[in-house]
Amino acid sequence: MEIGRTLFDQGHTHFCEILIDNIVSMEIESIVDAIGEMPVAFHIMQSRIIERSPAELEALAEIIRHLDAALNPIYISDHLACFTHAGRNLPLLAELDYDSQHVLIHERVKMWQDLLGSKVYFENYPSSLPRSGISQPAFFSDLMHGTGCGILFDISNAVVANVNASDPLADWHTVLQASATAHFHIAGYRYSNTEPALAIDSHDVDLSQESLAFAQEILTYAPPDSTMVLERDANISDTTWTAEIKRLTALIH
Repeated sequence: MEIGRTLFDQGHTHFCEILIDNIVSMEIESIVDAIGEMPVAFHIMQSRIIERSPAELEALAEIIRHLDAALNPIYISDHLACFTHAGRNLPLLAELDYDSQHVLIHERVKMWQDLLGSKVYFENYPSSLPRSGISQPAFFSDLMHGTGCGILFDISNAVVANVNASDPLADWHTVLQASATAHFHIAGYRYSNTEPALAIDSHDVDLSQESLAFAQEILTYAPPDSTMVLERDANISDTTWTAEIKRLTALIH
């Protein structure tokens, strides 16, 4: 938060996206004091809406609703992924099966939005393996139409999915334009030491030229009130983050 406040106070950023899971156990007053006048958005990582019981989701939603009322976030976003297998936590998130889990995903997305009392923007997945069946862009288009949810479009995740699973980047354009997508993520990714190498959504290196080029394409038709979050989870300093923000800002303008 100290770096986030510094970037905001110096005019490099205009808001901060909070990983809300990290602070749901804190007193709301202390969160408000730490944030000050800085606008925020909520990003949920561990809701696990496909796997948790309705009672567990209601308990989590109640906390987030109180935080929503106190902080008035720009948006609430979340993840659709597989977090566990046979009751055990997976070391890395797995992609959902958009075909066989179609009905379940739609039901849970509707339930989660009802519990939160808010539209939720779900992030696209950085695919590791090629899939058969419905494509990820088609899945999100159908999900938004069927549930009223939105997409938090992660530009670099789409690039990662293109590298690993050959998902065409061009397929996203129709989806994003039709839904007037206005909330975006972008982050650095690196390659594994395996053969063949996989792109890993690591959030610990600088942005790739591929991500920047794709961002430039998308931003030509993004709504004027769009938001962009530059994610950085490791190798963090205000100097490196500021340099990346300046690269991204120059692209936007």
